[in-house]
Amino acid sequence: YWNPAGDALVFQRRNSDLGIECDRIFVIGRSDATPRQVSNGKGVTTCGYFLPGGARVLFASTQGLASACPPPIDPSEYQRLGYFWHVFAEYDLWTANLDGSDLRPLVAEMEYDGQGSPDWSTDGRLIAFDAWRASAGESFEQAHVFLVDAGGGPARDLGDGAIPQVAPTAARSPTAA
Repeated sequence: YWNPAGDALVFQRRNSDLGIECDRIFVIGRSDATPRQVSNGKGVTTCGYFLPGGARVLFASTQGLASACPPPIDPSEYQRLGYFWHVFAEYDLWTANLDGSDLRPLVAEMEYDGQGSPDWSTDGRLIAFDAWRASAGESFEQAHVFLVDAGGGPARDLGDGAIPQVAPTAARSPTAA
C-alpha cells in the first residue's frame, strides 16, 4: 500500500534466496535502491499499512506470541481457503516507525486475538479492527469490531462484525464516546 503522499510503499515479502523465510514487512521509497525491513524478524506478518501522516506503519504479526516461522501453507489448501496465507490466532496489530524503531502492540493484554482488517478514521485518531477469541475455539465467524486510539491503548468492543470500513468523510467517522 502507498503512503498518503504516494512516494513510499509498504509491503510484505518472503524470499528464501535472501534468507527471508517468513513474511516480513518492508518499506521502500520511490528513490530508494532497496527496501528496508520494518518488522522485527520474528513470527510471520501480513497486511502492512501507512498510518495517516505516513510516519508509522501498522501491520499484523505473530511476533508477540510465536517467534518461529510457521510451516508454509500446502498449495492444496488454496482450494479450501481461497488464498495462500493462514489467518493465525496469534496475529496482533503492531505499529512501528518506518525504520522499524518504536515497535509496539496497538492493543496490549487483549482477550481477543486474531486481530486484523484495520481501518482508521479520516482524522487519523482512531483505528477500527476486527478480532476473535481463537484461543477459546472461536473463528472469524465470531469476530467483533473494536475501536482504539491510533496511539494504542484499551480497545472498545463495538459488538459482532468484521472488516470495518470507516466512512470517507469525517462527519461519518466513528468517534470514541
